[in-house]
Amino acid sequence: MMRLLIVALCIVSTYAGAQNPLRMLVTANANYYLPRNSGKQIYPILAYDGDADPKLLVGGFGLGFMIEQDVRNHIFWRAQINTSRRAYWDEVMLFNDVTGLPIGGAVCKGVDVVTNVTGAIHYKIGKSLSIGTGVGFDGLVYSYSRLPEKFIDNEVVRNSYYRPFVPLIPLELSVPIKRVLINLRYQHALINRLKSSIAEYEKDTYSALFIEVGYRIR
Repeated sequence: MMRLLIVALCIVSTYAGAQNPLRMLVTANANYYLPRNSGKQIYPILAYDGDADPKLLVGGFGLGFMIEQDVRNHIFWRAQINTSRRAYWDEVMLFNDVTGLPIGGAVCKGVDVVTNVTGAIHYKIGKSLSIGTGVGFDGLVYSYSRLPEKFIDNEVVRNSYYRPFVPLIPLELSVPIKRVLINLRYQHALINRLKSSIAEYEKDTYSALFIEVGYRIR
């Protein structure tokens, strides 16, 4: 998919021609991980919970780089890469003592560090709005769950049962304000993120919602 995305963007860029210069932006985002059919739950971007540990809940955020180029009067293409942290409440975990007797359960915090690449074609609606869609993928860099200390000594456990790459479809709504871009992006993953050995009996698909601000440097 990555090769097809690069080829498609190169063809569109060549068609656009040298008369349409590239726009380059640096971006920052806050994001929500949206579970679709698993026991996971949405984690807040930033909140305070006196009953949680830690009490300050810090969710998803990230940084990225974006390029754009006009193709026609109302059409332009966009490619971007982001590295983001995504947080979610993981499925309920049950814990036993050394003798095997149950001692309780807890909802743990899960965190994925993901490098995300997307390419999209946008259509301008008036002077201050555009909508677009395309293709992309999530590349998983690292995933872990933070377990409660009262149940286990090592409170951070790496998750090794997720696929390294997940294809997706992005849907974007963008508003440029001079050199600033405000972008709302919904990403819909296309496959089960669990590796094949686990995916035979369990399903975990997801989406993600990004609130993104970009600043044009060129």
